[in-house]
Amino acid sequence: MDDAMDCLMSFADFLYAFQIQFYYEEFLESVAVIYQDLLSGKSPNTVIVPTSTSVEQLPPVIAGETATQDGVDSFLFNACIEALCERYKHSHPSTSSIREILQHVQRVSFYGFLMAIAKH
Repeated sequence: MDDAMDCLMSFADFLYAFQIQFYYEEFLESVAVIYQDLLSGKSPNTVIVPTSTSVEQLPPVIAGETATQDGVDSFLFNACIEALCERYKHSHPSTSSIREILQHVQRVSFYGFLMAIAKH
């Protein structure tokens, strides 16, 4: 334990955060995809149908638009996560805990969301 003196978190906190990540790994991967979709402005409920339109013909996304945002809207993020939990067959945190975490902020980053789950 002498080499962990400069650590920013206690070993117990680290162990708990690691257990959460390991236990909810598949759920967190799905939430990360939802977060990235919301961040890029795409609705996570959108069904992509292949067409003859090539990628080059689609309008480009403005790079500065997503870079200036500080996370995603927490209300929309919560609604998407609740919909995921309804159809998800694996382990996930309780929806009431997620709702409680997200109702206190207007916008949330993915890292902030993960930290809030670990502390909750």
